[in-house]
Amino acid sequence: MNIDEPRTPGETRPETEVVADLIRSAGRRAAPPEAAYRQTLEVATNAWRNKTDRIRQRRRFARLATSVAAGVATLAVLFAFVPRRGGAPAARVATLERIIGRIEIRGAGEAEWRLLQDDTASLAAGAGLRTGSSSRAGVMLAGGSSLRLAEGTEVVLDTPARLQLVAGRAYVDSGRGERAGEPVEIVTPTATAIDVGTQFEVSLLGETYRLRVREGRVVLRHGGESSDGAAGDQLLIGPDGRLERTSILTTDADWQWTFDMVLRHAFLVAQVGGGALADGGGGVLAFVASISGLTSSPMHAAYGAAKAALMSLVRSVAVELGPRGVRVNAVAPGGTLTPRMLEVLSPEERTRVAQVVPSRRLSDPSEIAGGLLFAVSDLASNVTGQVLVVDGGGHVAYPYPVDQLGE
Repeated sequence: MNIDEPRTPGETRPETEVVADLIRSAGRRAAPPEAAYRQTLEVATNAWRNKTDRIRQRRRFARLATSVAAGVATLAVLFAFVPRRGGAPAARVATLERIIGRIEIRGAGEAEWRLLQDDTASLAAGAGLRTGSSSRAGVMLAGGSSLRLAEGTEVVLDTPARLQLVAGRAYVDSGRGERAGEPVEIVTPTATAIDVGTQFEVSLLGETYRLRVREGRVVLRHGGESSDGAAGDQLLIGPDGRLERTSILTTDADWQWTFDMVLRHAFLVAQVGGGALADGGGGVLAFVASISGLTSSPMHAAYGAAKAALMSLVRSVAVELGPRGVRVNAVAPGGTLTPRMLEVLSPEERTRVAQVVPSRRLSDPSEIAGGLLFAVSDLASNVTGQVLVVDGGGHVAYPYPVDQLGE
């Protein structure tokens, strides 16, 4: 079906068809008239609204089908955190943002767990949350940081800045810049992780404790000592109580998460968008790779492997779709002064990093955009299956300080 064909009221279409039609309508033509642009925008907007409306409708039906007993339990949850004795209500420490699957909750001092039905409930000090199998929960702490709980996780929320991890896996994002939330402390019987402004994950599976730092820095207190964890670090504490650092992701789930984030989206774009471009007479696909796929560094095992796979995908899709008029390229940035890089590295650290780059400076984000613009423009009309590296020559520099060695 074409986007210009009339449709009966209430008729819905798969999102992949909508995306494919949008890409075909773009093709290689010049900028469309204002009326065509607004029509295309309306189609995309309606497709998104239809999807969200269906989700809301399913939730409403599920709630209407809930038994009276479950409804009473829901009301009990909502008011469980008001003290039974006189005095002011307990302070709110968090608010649920999203629940998937079976989530249980209990108030401070209570022994019984209740099935949670409301995914927007407020939580007071001492509240406990527990996720079931194939279940997850998203929580916004009152201090502004966000918390994600994986399946099989149990936590107790002491304050907006402190929680106890009883079992499972919890991920914290305290934000950056103006959106930074209050640092969060995760306490377990094994160790305490103290956020210094970052994104990190703590897991407690049996007798094994693991801290993974995605961004920023975390202080780990264990056995009366403190250890720092920087971006990319993993700190493990086994049953023997010994602290170890590791750079290789230790679980299949971690490996899969990285490949989903780095590679799977590119495959889906090539699968749906590439086919649509080919059907429409041709076009260009451009992806963002990384020099991590060309070089090696500590803490980048999964990320580097996924970026290398992305570059291979670019070459393969270029060969497959080239005869149908579709070009496929990628840009591989090196050190770039993104907002995250500016926050994580001090000016002195950025200067030291730049000294190993032949151009003696890190890239500006606009220079990465310039590489992408070239890749999709007519200036590169016969360039396909290529990876353009934008890193000031860092990946080709000789690794040894020859100028500092003896003659």
